Amino acid sequence: MSRKLYSCKDCKKCFDSPSTLRTHQRTVHDTSEPLPARSKTGQDKPYVCTYADCGKSFSQYGNLKTHARKHTGERPYQCSYEGCDKAFTQLGNLRTHEIIHWPVKPFMCTYPNCGKGFTQRGNLKTHQIKVHQMEDVQK
Repeated sequence: MSRKLYSCKDCKKCFDSPSTLRTHQRTVHDTSEPLPARSKTGQDKPYVCTYADCGKSFSQYGNLKTHARKHTGERPYQCSYEGCDKAFTQLGNLRTHEIIHWPVKPFMCTYPNCGKGFTQRGNLKTHQIKVHQMEDVQK
């Protein structure tokens, strides 16, 4: 079984992990140039946001593209329900939103004579705490 080796661009010495190579570069070659951003898993994050004073970086181009919408204000995912003008930066957020238009509300408030329904359990819990002061809400 062959292992991947990481080679130093300055002296060609090889290392068995990127972190060992970075330590070598910092201590032996004292590179003053910033090293590439890394994720928590050690994955490279080569896609850097170029908007002023941002500098966020991403391991996948699609994540950078989605992030850029925060700067541009672009919201390409439009709710298709009549009379609703909501739009979202991510498809998943649109799908979550569209549930509010469903005629059936699966989460019903059990407080006497309330009967209010919700499409998400978290919204029911918030309602019960704020409106009915129900602290011991069942999960």
